[in-house]
Amino acid sequence: MISPYAFWKGKARGCNRLMYITSWGNVSHYLIPGSGRYERPSITVYPLEAKGDVPPLRVIQGAKTQLNWPGAMSLDPEGNLYVANDMAHSILVFHASDRGDVAPGRIIKGDKTGLSNPIGVFVDAKNQELWAANMGNSSATVYPLKANGNLAPLRTIRTAPVGKESLKWGKPSGLAYDSKREQLLVAN
Repeated sequence: MISPYAFWKGKARGCNRLMYITSWGNVSHYLIPGSGRYERPSITVYPLEAKGDVPPLRVIQGAKTQLNWPGAMSLDPEGNLYVANDMAHSILVFHASDRGDVAPGRIIKGDKTGLSNPIGVFVDAKNQELWAANMGNSSATVYPLKANGNLAPLRTIRTAPVGKESLKWGKPSGLAYDSKREQLLVAN
């Protein structure tokens, strides 16, 4: 199954006019019973103008990648590809030109990170920060853009104090700001 969060058009060095798409590894045709199979999760890269059934330019896939329900992706201007790795509670960093069974160049993971089922990432190149949206603990965590390993976030935005029950967001699909009421409106 292709992740609904994973489409990305690259504009970083060496990534112009490309699409990066993640797949969780579950493959089936919903109209054909019994057609399901499991493949390793992957990131496939296609030309932006691709139409029809075209082969990918390259694929990142295999045990070394540590991909486990990859979600949203974001590129920095240097061509580093940041991947929200949902089920492994991590953010994987590849180079956008990587291919095959390759280990990430950096991994943000561990008990200090505050990551819990991250489904989204965003590179803030201006402030040199990496944002992660965590579905597992209903938070947004922020790291230095060059972060690696088990480190505490620079800051965390939560829906409740630590240790308290918080709202559990499902799959937010839109966000708007109501300037009159000064409220964020999130479709859940």
